[in-house]
Amino acid sequence: MIYFCPNCWKEISKDTLVCPYCGTDQTIESKKSFLDKLINALEHPEAKTRMRAANILGMIKKKESIPALLNRLDIETDPFILADIVYALGNMNDKSLMSYIEKYDSTDYPIILRNAANEVLKKLKL
Repeated sequence: MIYFCPNCWKEISKDTLVCPYCGTDQTIESKKSFLDKLINALEHPEAKTRMRAANILGMIKKKESIPALLNRLDIETDPFILADIVYALGNMNDKSLMSYIEKYDSTDYPIILRNAANEVLKKLKL
């Protein structure tokens, strides 16, 4: 099995206590909640991991994840991940998030992202 530091995502050995790359204490990281680990995964270098994290955060509907999802919405460039973040935010059923999502319902963005924004906005307006 391959192990990675949950902070910098570099490969480390199973028995590593402190990441040699970023200095993160692995015993502290292992005690973090599932929610915190998912939020941290939004920063993963692999796109599929960021996508999975956004999907799961949307499914579990924890409002504590909204700031991290909004932050990722501002810095993400992959339209597929952005669409998943929009869906995750939509699953929070919080109308105050509409203003963040509305801007993606525009021809300035790829169709996958526009469709996600359109679906979420319809759902939130109900």
